[in-house]
Amino acid sequence: MNKKSIFAVLCATCALIFASIVLVLAVTHVHAAGKYATMYVREESDFKIDENGVLTGLSDAAWTSYSQYTGYAAVSIDVTIPDTVKEIADAALASSVIKKISIPNGVTRIGNRAFASSIISSITIPGSVEFIGENAFAGTFLEGVTIQNGVTEIGDKAFAGCSWLRSVNFPASLQKIGNESFADCFRDLKNIYLPEGLESIGDRAFTGCSQLERISIPTTVNAVGEDIFQGCTRVQITVENEDLLNNDNFAQYVDAGILHPAKVTVFFDTDGGTPVEQQSVNYGCSAQKPFDPTREGYRFLGWYLNDGEYYFSTQVTENITLTAKWKEVQLQPEPETLEQPEAETPAEENSTEVNNQNNAGLIVGIAGTSVGILIIAGIIVGVVISKRRRK
Repeated sequence: MNKKSIFAVLCATCALIFASIVLVLAVTHVHAAGKYATMYVREESDFKIDENGVLTGLSDAAWTSYSQYTGYAAVSIDVTIPDTVKEIADAALASSVIKKISIPNGVTRIGNRAFASSIISSITIPGSVEFIGENAFAGTFLEGVTIQNGVTEIGDKAFAGCSWLRSVNFPASLQKIGNESFADCFRDLKNIYLPEGLESIGDRAFTGCSQLERISIPTTVNAVGEDIFQGCTRVQITVENEDLLNNDNFAQYVDAGILHPAKVTVFFDTDGGTPVEQQSVNYGCSAQKPFDPTREGYRFLGWYLNDGEYYFSTQVTENITLTAKWKEVQLQPEPETLEQPEAETPAEENSTEVNNQNNAGLIVGIAGTSVGILIIAGIIVGVVISKRRRK
């Protein structure tokens, strides 16, 4: 091997070694950059709490501890608020890297923008909370919200812009949903079940929830704001209180065919037949076929709607009246039957005739038996005489 060949081999070897070192360093850097950490905030000293039990934020010591997490791609904070806290002040934990938070039962108020623009993914609001402030959770990464029984009011824009929100569990105690409370939760919020007891829904409460498919408004709701469902192009809205169908703020949804009563009624007109009870049917569902009515002198042919035969697999979307159809039956008169008098036979004659018949039968039987015996005896005698002659 000449000097040029040896030099080329050495250069190639050095290049491979250098490339390997660079690759190792790159992999190490990616691994370090890919690490995530969670900081747990539990102690009362980690919070700023005033003498009235109002939480105003995390303490300087907590933030100092947070700053020590170096070499991580991301660090999130898991917060458990102390039981001594009674209120969470306005913007107390807004725009933070808090991902999880536990609020103790005993907190009565969550202030305006208390957790706005944080990265929390789920929240349970205890029943002790009397008020949820404006923009309290706006713009967060919330996916699920559970509001426990006891909460009566949700403030304006409380959950606005929570685009990842999928589910909300409302309590039976809820009375008021504020303006734009759930506006622009447009990604995954599909079904909303509002509780009986709710009284009012504010302006644009669900506007921009473009994936919303179904919502039912209970009978207790008597006040609705403007443009509640603006931009909700896929939604079907049912109302328990049919007076809301005439509310001016709902007129646009009635005209669009997306708002309708929760239940419709099917009436039965038997046209002189036995009565049939009316049925209350969920909107868009089918009525159950009742037992056929009866009518003297007629045969039932079926139920009809607007002169056409009705099929009970049909979806019912409005109040309807079904009418029974009959065909008159011509009754044939029964033929008259004449009674024939029974022949009278004296009891004694009947008895004598029966006895005579019995005696005649007995005589015939005895005679037949005697003849049979004589024939057999004759045969035996003939056989005996024949044998003696042969001898």
